[in-house]
Amino acid sequence: MGLDELLETMRAWGRQHTGDALLKNINTLLMLHVDRVYLVSDGRSQSVNDASDPDELAAAARELIHEDDDTAANILLLLPPSGFITTGVNLPGLAPDALRSALKLQGTSMLPAFEEPLALAVDPENPVLALWMPEQKLEALFKAFADQSLFLSAVTPRALAMGLIADEGAVVVDQDGRDTALVAKTGGQLKAFVQTRTQDLAEDAYQQEWDELLKQYSNGPVHYVSDASSCLAALKKAADGALEKHLAPFMMNPPSALAARRRFTKGKRRTTLSALAAGVAALVLLPFLFQTFQISRLESRLDNLRQQSQPAREAQATVRDFESQWGVLSEFPRQNLQDVLITLQQIVTPGYLTSIEIEAGYISLEGQSEDPQNLLEALEQNPMFTEVDFARATSNQNYYIDLRLADVNFPAYQEWYFPEAR
Repeated sequence: MGLDELLETMRAWGRQHTGDALLKNINTLLMLHVDRVYLVSDGRSQSVNDASDPDELAAAARELIHEDDDTAANILLLLPPSGFITTGVNLPGLAPDALRSALKLQGTSMLPAFEEPLALAVDPENPVLALWMPEQKLEALFKAFADQSLFLSAVTPRALAMGLIADEGAVVVDQDGRDTALVAKTGGQLKAFVQTRTQDLAEDAYQQEWDELLKQYSNGPVHYVSDASSCLAALKKAADGALEKHLAPFMMNPPSALAARRRFTKGKRRTTLSALAAGVAALVLLPFLFQTFQISRLESRLDNLRQQSQPAREAQATVRDFESQWGVLSEFPRQNLQDVLITLQQIVTPGYLTSIEIEAGYISLEGQSEDPQNLLEALEQNPMFTEVDFARATSNQNYYIDLRLADVNFPAYQEWYFPEAR
């Protein structure tokens, strides 16, 4: 597994656990059916002019939820199937933890028409289909509800909710005049979720294909849900734990809801840690008092030692001051010209020098020799000299050589004692 895949797996794990916490706190179920928003618990509803407008949906929800319930309302919104995109999953042998990251990578190729980021829901234990929704739409819904002081925890398709809660082996067909969706289960596991526009079924070819789908999946009873009252009845039949048990993998949490939950969890963790730290501090208070006494005693002893060492430190400062004042003379590079000239004479013999210049450790030689190259090598091998090289091309027996005394470094001396002159 590469680094990117590992990071995505860790992010998916974090999203899953944060989403599970949101799911456990859901206590308000809203359903959009045609142009009305319904509160599933008591069947009350509020009409909207534009069912695709998040602000209108949030305003309708505000009318349905009592003011006293504001702090406790964690909302699951059931939307028509047309608001979602469904794709099949064919990734056999893939580990559940890697399934989400693999589908995310395939998302751009499976749904090329969507350039914006897509939210994803998939059941890793039963990877039959993947549910997609534009993240921008999901965030718009969350923001609209937040503007009404409501917390939107998750959204999911209305038909899928009724189909997953239905009896094992049952097929649910949700038809509201605009959208028609089929949800089929086998052995309690989701087998198919197919949707289409209701008006498309008016064409014979579409209707025939739809009938074949019904025959393919209807091994048991087929429940047709065509109005809001039948939807509400189907949802109310669910046992208390059915919502969390069946819908969890296909609930889409808005990113802002996940972020808010993480901040809440982090705040609780910090509060717990602060209380724990306060308890630990109380337990260790007495040892710290003893340590404070010891530190005070040691600091007093340190002050005494500093007073006793004051004369020695003053003497050391005097020595350093002397070195800084007289070092400019004592450290002046010595060229030892006598030794240099004797050594050069020994090396250039039997030739002779016609000119020699010595300045700041650098030497320029001119002279004659039967073998200038051999003379250059002899100078290079002598430890007294370095940077030996011909200053210019030799002419017959004439040579021009530049070199530097190895133990003399005027630039370093100037850098140390006269930095402002550079």
